[in-house]
Amino acid sequence: MELEKLLAADPDIMRILSTVRDLGLSDSWLAAGTLRNFI
Repeated sequence: MELEKLLAADPDIMRILSTVRDLGLSDSWLAAGTLRNFI
């Protein structure tokens, strides 16, 4: 998937996703604006 590759190549997005993962929350949300602004 092209979008997945683009996101994986962006250090800012990956830092956000890694932080969310590392928090170990049972539920979390990434605001749609983050993806909209990226694209």
